[in-house]
Amino acid sequence: MNRLLLLCLLASIDVCAKGTPPFINALSETNSATFLLIDTIPPTIQCPGDLTLQLGVGECDTMFSYMVVANDDQPNFILIQLSGLASGSAFQVGTTVNAFVVTDLAANTASCSFSVTVQSAGGATPLCKDFVEIEMGPDCELTMLPEDVLLPPFGCTSNYKVEVDKVPPLGNGPWVPAQLGIGDLGKLYAFRLVDMESAGNCWGTVKITDPPPVIACTNVTVHCAMDKLNPIFLRDSLGIAAGYPTVNDNCPGYQLSFIDFAENLPCNPLTNISGTVNRVWIVTDTSGNTASCQQTIVRQRSF
Repeated sequence: MNRLLLLCLLASIDVCAKGTPPFINALSETNSATFLLIDTIPPTIQCPGDLTLQLGVGECDTMFSYMVVANDDQPNFILIQLSGLASGSAFQVGTTVNAFVVTDLAANTASCSFSVTVQSAGGATPLCKDFVEIEMGPDCELTMLPEDVLLPPFGCTSNYKVEVDKVPPLGNGPWVPAQLGIGDLGKLYAFRLVDMESAGNCWGTVKITDPPPVIACTNVTVHCAMDKLNPIFLRDSLGIAAGYPTVNDNCPGYQLSFIDFAENLPCNPLTNISGTVNRVWIVTDTSGNTASCQQTIVRQRSF
């Protein structure tokens, strides 16, 4: 047996008499001697090859899964990772060396390693847009983000901060955090983006704008005997909340108006539909932005 080593020859030796230690595979007896046999074949292990991963724009890391295959001719081998990241982990920019060792019960070992290199989508120096328009968010508030001002392709944005200069002449400070509110609406500022690790920066100008309001209409059905179809009557007298459209506006202050295009027919029993009113709603915010929707009011004898 070329895979086994003769450990002792005589059955009277204490180590043989005490039983097989963990690394012993077999005890073989002949007429004159007892043989203890030990495993001398190391396990096998196979790692993936070295590889390079490219991050997408704005990404800081990427999930990566891999497989390390270990085998042995005897059961109960142990596989241990010595360095690197486990399969399925988030690999960040740079090179990660993943090293493994497998050990069998006879203390035979085998090892392997491979590297995962993650490359950023952007270059070492950030590049900014010369000019951007950014809309206010809900509650007329805005926090400018690196991706608002960076030119693609750009890498991980977590190490960047954005600041603004509100005081003319723009571009020489004071620089303050780019957290803006209703008082900044319509203003033109200088901005700069700073890499907090390298202190590299780029800059440009930004205008803070008010996005158009959003309006949604719901169709309404009323009895044909109803000839008062103004929104106040529908809502307050008939309890039809949909008499008015729904308006969402990031910054406060808007006005509603409507135009009716009516087709009125007699309220008689021969026809169920007795006419319609196509009502076009128009909403205008304080910045002059407008939006519209059409509401159909159906007048019918029964419903």
